[in-house]
This record gives sequence, C-alpha cells and structure tokens, in this order.
Amino acid sequence: MANDFFWRHPPWQKNSNTNEPQVVQGRHRLGMRPVSTPPLAPASVAERRNKLQQLQDHYGQVCATTQHSSAAQQLLTDFWRTQGGTLSDSYPDPIANVAASVGPDLALMDLDDNLRLVAACICAPSYWSLTEKIGHPLAVIHSPVPNLEQDIGALIARFMQQLPADQGFGRRNWFLHADAELFHPFEEGDDMPAVQDWVMRSEFQIMYRLSPRYLLFSIRIVVEPLADIAVYPAARTTLQKALQTMSPAELEHFGGEEKRDALQRWLSTC
Repeated sequence: MANDFFWRHPPWQKNSNTNEPQVVQGRHRLGMRPVSTPPLAPASVAERRNKLQQLQDHYGQVCATTQHSSAAQQLLTDFWRTQGGTLSDSYPDPIANVAASVGPDLALMDLDDNLRLVAACICAPSYWSLTEKIGHPLAVIHSPVPNLEQDIGALIARFMQQLPADQGFGRRNWFLHADAELFHPFEEGDDMPAVQDWVMRSEFQIMYRLSPRYLLFSIRIVVEPLADIAVYPAARTTLQKALQTMSPAELEHFGGEEKRDALQRWLSTC
C-alpha cells in the first residue's frame, strides 16, 4: 500500500496559503522549520534491524568519533535519559549505544570549532562515507556537493550558530536510488534499473542544540517505491517542476541530464 502522507506531502513540495501545492525551487535550500518530532524518536523494526546489522558488520564504517568528543557524547547520553531512554553497553562509543536505541542516525557537531563533526553513527548513509567526514568542519563535509557551500553554506552556519535551546528544527530532502537498502554509501552510477523500479528516498533531518557548544543532528530515512507516484497527480506535477528548476550544479549532483530526462519521460506517461 502506498504511503499516502508521503505522496501528498512530498519533500520537493510545500503548501501555499491557498492550500495549493507549490514546488520548492531547486534543491540547495535551507528549508528548516520548527518541528514537534523528537530528534531521538523510537526505531521501527526495519530501522533497528539495519542498525544492529551495520554495527555488527561495519562498525568502523558506520560509527566514528574524534579524540575530544567525550563531552558531546556525554551530553547526548544525558539527553537520551531525560527522554526516558535506557542504554546498553554493547558498543565502545556512547553515540553508538544511543543510536542503536532510536530510529534516526546521529551526528554531533562542535559549534565552537567551525561546526566540526566530532562523533557520528550513520547506519543509513545516502551516497557518502563517514570515515571521510569525521573530524572535518561542515564546509569540508559539504564540498563534494557542487556549489552547496557557495549557495547556502553561510546561511546554514549562521542558522546553526543561532539555533535556540529546547526546540528542534527539521527539513527534508530527496534522492532516487536503485533499491530500498538503507545502507547506501555508494552511488549506483549507470547501473540503474528501469525508471518504474526506482526508489524515492528522503531524509528527515532534525537539528537540536544540546548545549551552547554542541549540536545534535538526527537523520531518519524514508524509502518509497517511485511507482506509487502514479496515483498522485499533484506529486507528479510538482516533481516535474522541481526537476526543471535545478541549477547545473544541482543537476550534476542529482545524476545528470540523462537521469533527469529519463525520469521526466516516465512521469509524463505513468
């Protein structure tokens, strides 16, 4: 059964004051808004299965910390306990023990050190490697995405520095993958199935300030068969418009003209 809420409120679309769906211009946008969803939400069965599997098979790939991350990890542990959470000691890093207990993947950033990524447990990556990102500031982490830092890097940094306490702010993005696997560190390249077999993948990201210095970044994945969009004409129309608004840099990150054009042709006939 199709995820009705997802397709009526897809991540490339926003609602206007007249309740008509509007396309979000481009993909490089801040798009943060206050959310009531807790950053440490309970895990689904599929999320917990994936986390336990990845932590068992690829611990060094999915969990990484820096030498000076102890204070940040302790803040995370304390915050989880205030939410009623309990912890095991199954893993050597506190962030892994918290992440194994919740649905989202987790990252901790040092606001006093160039927004540096000091600890993370990412069991469902979308085309990136934690081992390449840990210990780097946000500007370096964003560098593989063409023009992202140039377009909104300063805006992101300013927003994160000014984030108030006790209020989460969230955003959603979207990708198109070849399958519904949660652990997806590498791009498929040209090895994509027919368009109707693609999978829409969206990240629900929440920023939450744990202290004046440390920021929690939680990332929760939703995967839906692209074919389900066939019965949601508003989602099809706004997705076509979103594809048309991509800048050259955004199009490059999306997968290029061939991927976009194949999707456009399929959307016009499905």
